[in-house]
This record gives sequence, structure tokens and C-alpha cells, in this order.
Amino acid sequence: YDGNLYAISTRGLQVVLMRISPDGTTKDDVGTLFTMANGGSVMAVFHRGYVYAIPCGDGLVRHQTKLYRMNLSAGEESELIHTFDPVIGGEAFLRAYGNYVYILHQHYADRDANGYNGDLWRYGIHTGEMELVMENMRRMFALDETHLYYDNDTQVIARNMETGEETVLLEPGVPVCLLHDGRYLYIDNHMGLNITDAPEDARRSISIIDTETMEIVGSVDWERHTQFRLIGVADGVLLGKQLWVEDGKYYTCDLGSVRSGSEGVWEEIG
Repeated sequence: YDGNLYAISTRGLQVVLMRISPDGTTKDDVGTLFTMANGGSVMAVFHRGYVYAIPCGDGLVRHQTKLYRMNLSAGEESELIHTFDPVIGGEAFLRAYGNYVYILHQHYADRDANGYNGDLWRYGIHTGEMELVMENMRRMFALDETHLYYDNDTQVIARNMETGEETVLLEPGVPVCLLHDGRYLYIDNHMGLNITDAPEDARRSISIIDTETMEIVGSVDWERHTQFRLIGVADGVLLGKQLWVEDGKYYTCDLGSVRSGSEGVWEEIG
């Protein structure tokens, strides 16, 4: 943004926004976003000149989730823009699109980790209003100009943001991870195969849906025994990383041939 890179750094319990020159030679603090009450993670998204960030709960304790923002320009203090009702756990995931920041606020029903659930909210960056979009959303989601994409543990669903109409895009039968590059939706069943009693012969699969037609245009397979996660997509290339091994390898897959009906091929990089 504005010729610089930005990153969030934790220093003890302080969470600081840093500005970094493109060549990495200059680093300076923009300011302190917030101070955490205890340990835990930080979720953040950069959008239209601001960083929006949430300190997440640490373990099964009652936690009051708070949403902060800070202008990426120097000299401005962070602003507390919303405080959610106290919940147990208090995890949150952030996405930004258009004039909104979307917050999936997840929590448990009790300290024994029962009743895991979540609600999707959106904050109007110009109006300052927070509104509830959907209740009982448990997993990650993706967005574009017209639709919200989410999974309900067995199905991937496209929800029209204006009408509320829902369309089932895929029925993988397990929870999935979603990525969206503005045209294509990528559905990765990695998470579901690792947290459910999936058959031993089940294969990793990344399905690709054209969100203009809502049709499947290809898929990329990966052998089940290889612990691997899809972590990004850019310029028609998927990026994946090997998990739970020291110095896990990175792989790419060119999507041009996949969308034409050919089998995707992963190539090791780095």
C-alpha cells in the first residue's frame, strides 16, 4: 500500500503495525494496534488503507472479542470500532470485500468445548454499522461481489447476498477450505479428511468452480498420505505447502490445463 509493505508484529502482549520498505532495508512502527490481556492469536485483514484486527481468545475461557482498525498512514492511533458479546473461546476470521469487512465470530457453548458454532457479521467501512449476515456458520467462507460461499460440513453453498437464495455447488461430504480469486472458487477437502473418519482410500481433491456459471470446470487430486494444504492462488497458479514435517516443501500447479479438462500436475519449488 502506497509503495510499502505492512506487517503485524507481536511484542509480548503488544500488537504492533509495522511498515517495511519493498527492499526490506527500512522498518518502522506505525503504532500499537492493541494490547492483549493474555496470550492468543491475532486475525487481521488489510483493506482500502486500513488494517482491521481482532485479538482472539486463548483457550476455553470467556472472552469479549473486539474489532480494531488503524489507518496505514503514520501518526494515527488505533480505533476500537466494535465489541462483541462475551463468548467462550472467541475465535474470529476476517475477510474484506467492497465496502464491508466480514467477521466470522466463532465460539463454544461451554468450557467443555461443546456446541461449536459461529455467526457471520459485516462492518460497513463507510457507515460504521455492524449487521448480522448469517447465524450458525461454523467454517471458513469466501466472497465476491454477489455471493457468499460457505460449507455446512457436508455441502458447499453459494448464497446470493441480495436475495438470500442458496444454491448447492458441491457435496464433498466433509468440511472443506475455500479460496476465491475473483472468478474461480477452489474447494479443498484437506481439513475434512484429517478431522473425520474418512475412508482410507479417500483422495485429496481440490475442485474448481467457475462462479460466473456455478459449474465445476476441473479438479486437482493429491494422494491422501501426503499431508498438504492449499494456501493461495494468484495469476492462475495454485500454491500448496507440505504440512507437519520440518522444512515442508512448497508446490505449484498451473491451472490453465486444469480448466481445459486435463489433470493438474504439482511441481516442487524452492
